[in-house]
Amino acid sequence: MLDMNISSSESIQELHQFARIMSKQLPNMTRVVISVVIALRPYMWSQKERFGYWKTMGQDARWVPRNMEHFGELRDVVVLLGGKTHQQMLPTEWKERTVGIWKEEMERIREKWPESWVSNGPPILRVVGKLEDM
Repeated sequence: MLDMNISSSESIQELHQFARIMSKQLPNMTRVVISVVIALRPYMWSQKERFGYWKTMGQDARWVPRNMEHFGELRDVVVLLGGKTHQQMLPTEWKERTVGIWKEEMERIREKWPESWVSNGPPILRVVGKLEDM
């Protein structure tokens, strides 16, 4: 399981580095769990505009790891929104949009899909609130 602060560019770079290393070390990995941590500056938590911030966060698909096609056996990607605070802070439409962005990114690299994806489709992204929901 990888913890990722989706509001941090450094954390997103770590995710890309993790994917690059794992694609070489464990190319047969079938499941990845990304635990989303949200660490905003203190003044942002109390602002009403924070919900607008959540709506735009991730629109550029920067947190979808590059070179996903190297994980030919990957079937399942789980985004874990751990804890009540995170669930309350992230609107439902953010979760739905996250899944949509993931699918768009996988479709964008269709010409690079490994044979196992061509026959079965790309990895499925699921957004869950706790590990028991997996």
